[in-house]
Amino acid sequence: MKNSEYHIKTMMRWIDWFLVLTGALLCAGPLQAHHAPERTTTAIRIQGEIPHIDGLLDDGIWQEAPLFTGFTQREPKEGDPASERTTVQFAYDDAALYVAIVAYDREPDKIVSRLVRRDQWTEADWVQIALDTHHDHQSGSWFEVNAGGSIKDGRTFNDDWSDDTWNGVWESAHAIHADGWSVEFRIPYHILRFSPADEYTWGVNVTRYISRKKEQVNWVMVPRKENGWISRFAHLEGIEQISPRRSLEFLPYSVGRSTFAPDGSVGSRELFGNLGLDLRYGITSGISLNATVNPDFGQVEADPAQLNLSVFETFQDERRPFFVEGSQYFQTPINLFYSRRVGRRPGFHSVPDGHETVNQEDNTTILGALKLTGKTASQTSFGLLNAVTSNEYARIDSIYTRRDGEEIHQYRNFLTEPLSNFLVGRVKQDFFEGSSQIGLMATALSRDGAADAYSAGVDWNMKWHDNGYSFWGHLAGSRATVDDERKSGFGNMAVLSKTSGWLRGDIWWEAFSRDFQVNDLGFQWRNDYYNGWLWIQLRKEEPWALLRRSYYNFNRWGLWNFDEVTLEDGFEFNTHHELANYWWAHLNYYHFWRAQDDLDTRGGPLIAVPAHDGFEFEIETSDSRMVSGWAEYEWERDAAGSWRREVSGGITVRPRQNVEISLRPRYQWNLDDAQWIENFDADSDGTDDQFVYGQLRGKTLDLTTRINVLFNRDLSLEFYLQPFVTTGAYGDFKELTAPGGYQFASHIGPEDSPDFRNRSLQSNLVFRWEYRPGSTLYLVWSQFRDDESELADFRPARDVARTFVDDGTNIFLVKFNYWMHL
Repeated sequence: MKNSEYHIKTMMRWIDWFLVLTGALLCAGPLQAHHAPERTTTAIRIQGEIPHIDGLLDDGIWQEAPLFTGFTQREPKEGDPASERTTVQFAYDDAALYVAIVAYDREPDKIVSRLVRRDQWTEADWVQIALDTHHDHQSGSWFEVNAGGSIKDGRTFNDDWSDDTWNGVWESAHAIHADGWSVEFRIPYHILRFSPADEYTWGVNVTRYISRKKEQVNWVMVPRKENGWISRFAHLEGIEQISPRRSLEFLPYSVGRSTFAPDGSVGSRELFGNLGLDLRYGITSGISLNATVNPDFGQVEADPAQLNLSVFETFQDERRPFFVEGSQYFQTPINLFYSRRVGRRPGFHSVPDGHETVNQEDNTTILGALKLTGKTASQTSFGLLNAVTSNEYARIDSIYTRRDGEEIHQYRNFLTEPLSNFLVGRVKQDFFEGSSQIGLMATALSRDGAADAYSAGVDWNMKWHDNGYSFWGHLAGSRATVDDERKSGFGNMAVLSKTSGWLRGDIWWEAFSRDFQVNDLGFQWRNDYYNGWLWIQLRKEEPWALLRRSYYNFNRWGLWNFDEVTLEDGFEFNTHHELANYWWAHLNYYHFWRAQDDLDTRGGPLIAVPAHDGFEFEIETSDSRMVSGWAEYEWERDAAGSWRREVSGGITVRPRQNVEISLRPRYQWNLDDAQWIENFDADSDGTDDQFVYGQLRGKTLDLTTRINVLFNRDLSLEFYLQPFVTTGAYGDFKELTAPGGYQFASHIGPEDSPDFRNRSLQSNLVFRWEYRPGSTLYLVWSQFRDDESELADFRPARDVARTFVDDGTNIFLVKFNYWMHL
């Protein structure tokens, strides 16, 4: 009864917050319906020779194709006509869409042209074409070329959410001339998604950026105070009677690798070769089937080193091509599918105590995977993925001591990851001309001889008032092993948002039962909690005083578990200002009231979390100079005397238009009054009853460096280096005496010192040559050096220098893939 009353009171409190926010949003005045100007352009069919993609625009079709102009500034003077003229033309044949853009410039010698890696941002002039080929007002593709010839591309979904991890195979060329610069695009239909029809109407928008003026112009301009992107596109008409053939793409790859580890280690000299294949078949122009056999795990860059002493897992980005393609079809508010679970590092079965692992694979072998994704003419999008991974074994060592004192090593293979099947299904339906959606998703993980795991849910995103308001969320359930028992759990999330105008805000609610478990195939940072969040933002987009624009944000939140324990209770205020010289200044202050932690004792009782405050300040310069950068300072302190300081920054130098050098130093020092160390079962009753903490003084230094040299758009040399040093010195050992409080009794230190000094060096030197569209040769030298010690002696210069000579592993890799389109 008491629990029910508590939850009712808590819910009523959040309903009150909801009413306050709703009233505030409505008091801001109703949004006026805004629609993009009724603009339409036409593409014409190519009857003669197809254009030669060279950027010169001297082909016959460009003398005939309709030309449109009339661009409007979004930056810096919203609503003003563009300061320079831009023209765009469209043509097509049965295989591709062709686009010609002329970016006129009265001062062509001031055009900023720089070369960077694909999908990397740099300050330069650029043009972008964005297409909504499903004409669902919610999804599309965009293609961008800068004045140096570098390209970017990506997918857009949910109207204005963008993902640049997708790489399509398309052509472009540019030319700088006396009138400015021009670009030609050839975008083949097989990389676009659209439902077959006799005649097509596609959404279209074109954007141009003039670097020296910080000027962004659009053919259809969306005011800064309003929301939406694809839903406001103009129309591209005239494409009819095309017969795109069914697309079949092959991407076979081969890898040769030499590994040189420290002498005496298992596998200190290893040669490895591997073959694999990715395949994509366009069943229709809107539906594709992807398959992979032994997919490529070769990554240009390793996950960055970091120190994590918390109980929570670190989220890492996906980089494997098979899983990146079409990933937007599987995204849900509650992350039921985290693709890095497939092929993860083996470890489902833990190595028995008293045994040492002497050899283990870094990844579980994916025997094969299939993925079917697409969208129908009735605006139903869907995705189906199935993957099978193999048994994985670790070589372990058991050491026995004979009566004569001689040690005997017994090696055997131990199953660490069982044969598994991963199945994910997703379907989503658009409503109200694509502005709203409702979707379903289910996942199933079947393990050979081990526990299976399942999850399913329904999600929605409803928008109204010209997309200025939205209500979105997710209801999900799981069936998995929790605390060694099969249990079912639930999770839910609901968010009401206002995303247009000078006043914006969210009211956020989420709750996850203690038996909700999706981490077998998804990603959830914890369960057994419910959370309320209020966000209000005031925006001033017009210049005032010395500022070009300003944002003011207020956040208020609370977090509780289902035992009525307050886990977090805090607020935050932050403000962001763009100065007249295009510098930015950011200021943030937050406060947490005293709360409790139900996980910190690793299965033991609650422990109090003292009230604490934090402050952050950052300033960043304009990117238009040869040298640009940013600097940040962070400060935090709690009522028990713990504190943390961090200074970080970045500097980017572009000595030439094809060379970029960036440094990202970070230094943190802290005192944690009570850092968990270990638990003890003092009375041998099978339950831990001593929870040992210590005062931790820590220091961390991270010096990340990147150097990129572009010989041309398709030929580059990239260097990544991360020396990383972290130390921790423990003292004032103590054990928790009052469950739920913050009282301790003195404790004799552990037998083994918990002090640590970890240092590492990660580096990659990558020569990349895209010798033909979609086909790439990589030559890679990768190294990882590390050293661990129980002496928490922090000497930055010495430790950084020694990261270069510590024992480590060098990997030399040759990777070759060849894209074929049939």
